Order: sequence, then C-alpha cells, then structure tokens
Amino acid sequence: MESGSELNKNMDLVQAISEYNRLGIKQQIDYDKFYLYSIITHSTAIEGSTVTEAEAQLLFDEGITSGKRTMTEQMMNLDLKDAYEYGIEWIKQHNPITVENLITLSAKVMARTGSEYHTVMGDFSSTKGELRKLNVTAGIGGKNGRYFDFYERRQSDNNRYCRSAFWLCSHHR
Repeated sequence: MESGSELNKNMDLVQAISEYNRLGIKQQIDYDKFYLYSIITHSTAIEGSTVTEAEAQLLFDEGITSGKRTMTEQMMNLDLKDAYEYGIEWIKQHNPITVENLITLSAKVMARTGSEYHTVMGDFSSTKGELRKLNVTAGIGGKNGRYFDFYERRQSDNNRYCRSAFWLCSHHR
C-alpha cells in the first residue's frame, strides 16, 4: 500500500502530465524532425562532414549556409535529407523493394555530390544512382580487406535479393 507522500507524488506527476498535455507542449517540438536532423548530421560526420546540428537546422529550415563549412559538406547533408525523406515516404506507402527503387534512393543520396565514373567495365554515374560497374574492397588501401563483387553480381541476383528483402520487411511489421 502506498504512503501518503508517495500518493501525493503520483498525483503531482499525473497533474504535471495533464498540464503538459493541456498546454500542447508536445506539439511545440517536432521530435521527428529533430531526430532526422541528428541522424543526418551524425551520418554525414562519418563521411567527413563537419556540419554541426545547428548549422544543419539552419540549412534545412532556412536555406542558410555556413561560411565555416565547404559547399560539398553542406550539399552532402542536403542530399541525405532528401534521401531520408524519400525513404520515409517509400516506407509509409509500403512500396516494394526493387532494384529500380534502390537506384532512385541512391540517386538522392548522391544527387549533388556524386560523380561520373569511367571504368574498364563501363561508365556509370553515382548522381543517377546507377549500379557500380566495378568491384571494390573495404579496408586500408584495399589490403586485408573484404572484397565486394558489385559488378560481378548478376541483375537476377539483385532482383532476388530485393524480393527477399521485401518479403522479410512485409512479414515482420
């Protein structure tokens, strides 16, 4: 059984929550936007961006760039914001995971900062989200790293992967 002081604390908490709801404080802060901006800032930091969360918010909400950061860093943040917003809508609409949809998403990630590549295996553009026509390794200088056969993977393998991923996502909601 609760003592009188514990009961008073519980009543105070209930009153505080009621007042919080009555004043609409939850609606004054867009937590989804706050989390998205934080995820973007930290994700681009992994890629070398030094844009702060405050600078990102000014860039995203007001279109104000920072004189302290390179345009490439700021465009990287804008690209990732566009890609996340596209991905969020994609998820809400329950669209299938297809190679074409992944290419569209990839194009958004690299829209302003991507490049054209000319390789022995062919040309491709990361700004268009095109599949890589080369193989890559991860690790220091590619040594003792992991080999990824992006180009050697056949289109049918990519389609099979997308069907499997879509099935997993649709059955684990």
